[in-house]
Amino acid sequence: MTELQLLNDNVMRDLLGDDEECILDFKRQFLAQAENCLSEMQTFLAQGNFSKLKDRAHFLKTSARAIGAELSASALEVIEQQAQENNTMLCKAALIELKMLHKKLKLKIDPVS
Repeated sequence: MTELQLLNDNVMRDLLGDDEECILDFKRQFLAQAENCLSEMQTFLAQGNFSKLKDRAHFLKTSARAIGAELSASALEVIEQQAQENNTMLCKAALIELKMLHKKLKLKIDPVS
């Protein structure tokens, strides 16, 4: 089994070829989408709304996988699973990890912004 990566560039290249501008655009769209989803997931966790937390995690996990954000997708899968179990502590820990990964992704995708 291969080690999960912060950002596996091969995933997008396999889908879109070598169109770097298009790939960068998709990655930036993911970052914006993730900002909104992270905020919503934080709110849902604080409210104890595990159903909506699970749904948002699933939604963002699909996008994360599509751009090759493997570590983020893994953290989202943990949130999705633990939300189903109403496990506040593990959801919170995975959400903290996800926020850290998001910051790292932003630096990798847009190092100058």
